[in-house]
Amino acid sequence: MKPFLIIAAIVLVIPLYLYLIGHWRTAFQGLLFILPFTGLPVLLLPSPVGILFKDLAAVIPMYIGFLLWLRLRPGALGGIPPGIAIAMLLFSAIVLIQLANPAIPVMMMGFIGAKVWLFYLPVYFLAYAFCESEGDVIRVGRIVVALGFLPSIIGLAEFGLSFSIGYERTMTMIYGSHAEAFTQQFSHFSPDSEMDLFRIPSTFPFATQYIGFIIAIIPIAFFVMKTDPGRRWRTAARLCLTLLFAAGITSGSRQAFIFLPLEFFILIVLTNDLRTALTHLGAIALASLLLILPLWSKVTTLYAYESTLFSHYADTIAKKGLQQAVTEAPLGKGTGTNTGAARYALQQDVSFVAIENYYAKTVYELGVAGLIILAFTFAAIVANGLATWRRASTREGHIIAGALVSFVMIICLNSFKGWALDLDPLNVYFWLFAGMLAKLRYIA
Repeated sequence: MKPFLIIAAIVLVIPLYLYLIGHWRTAFQGLLFILPFTGLPVLLLPSPVGILFKDLAAVIPMYIGFLLWLRLRPGALGGIPPGIAIAMLLFSAIVLIQLANPAIPVMMMGFIGAKVWLFYLPVYFLAYAFCESEGDVIRVGRIVVALGFLPSIIGLAEFGLSFSIGYERTMTMIYGSHAEAFTQQFSHFSPDSEMDLFRIPSTFPFATQYIGFIIAIIPIAFFVMKTDPGRRWRTAARLCLTLLFAAGITSGSRQAFIFLPLEFFILIVLTNDLRTALTHLGAIALASLLLILPLWSKVTTLYAYESTLFSHYADTIAKKGLQQAVTEAPLGKGTGTNTGAARYALQQDVSFVAIENYYAKTVYELGVAGLIILAFTFAAIVANGLATWRRASTREGHIIAGALVSFVMIICLNSFKGWALDLDPLNVYFWLFAGMLAKLRYIA
């Protein structure tokens, strides 16, 4: 029976692959549909097929199809900011050069590290080519908003069930034998003895991926709410935005209480004129104060805890992590040596160094030179986005550019805290939205 199923799968997959290669835009949109549900293939399919499902099902045929399409339209990528293109090329070069570093204990570790660093970087160019008009940007926004509902609703349901029937029971009921892995051994944090916040994975294999998804979708829902020509889509985006914020606060991810308010602050400032921005921020502050007064003791306890956590992020992870990497590996230890996924290539008796800071990771693997190139890449993307935001000739273009810039900025800040860009779905969303932002310079 098993050989028959394999043959049947091959017979079905080959025509689908050929179709997607011939229609890379369909594969691109298919990838958008897969990204919010990367935990489902892990639950349903054997490893490593489940882990690599989005790559096998969408990314690889999309890349092949795009390259074939690009041969017939060599001018499709004209106008990409040269500074960004050069920085990305230099960064790719240093990642590949560091594969030859003799400090890499196992070559497979280097290959996995290179895949994590570079495999989704071309999405920037596909997003640039896909968005030929402001309507295409809105179309992507609509797809993303429509797909933002289910993970949020599932996450909120898991949060409610965890309080009503118990956390471990809820997670085991939903994820079965994967429950411990999906929840980091049912971990949670307690700001005080009466307050528990559980790690909620929703439709992802890991709670950090869930909060990363929320951080990515909020700016998209925001610009759809503000700019979509359809009233129903604006209403749907407003509802989605509310659900996303609620889902983020109840996700059990401690960083949500720092980065979600900061993201909303940047969003409001960049998508409104100063007077309107100050009015909105004042209204939000007043409404928040009225809502939290009945729970003031809980809120003050939580934010005292978060203040301590922020100090920990800033000192231990951001500052000392970077100092450790510069001290131990100024020239780099080689691609993959501080990449989480690459540790599975090691023998059990080989130690793995993990510095929880994306910039420190860059230094540890690629050296100070790699960090300089990465910082220049991020700075060029932000600078190009702000230039687009300032020069947009329409209100809609101004708001969309502001929303996308806010996302890039918040990820650059978040990277001081951890490896979010190494994980689904942010590893795709970052380059996708950065590519859209670059194209807005010409269509907005």
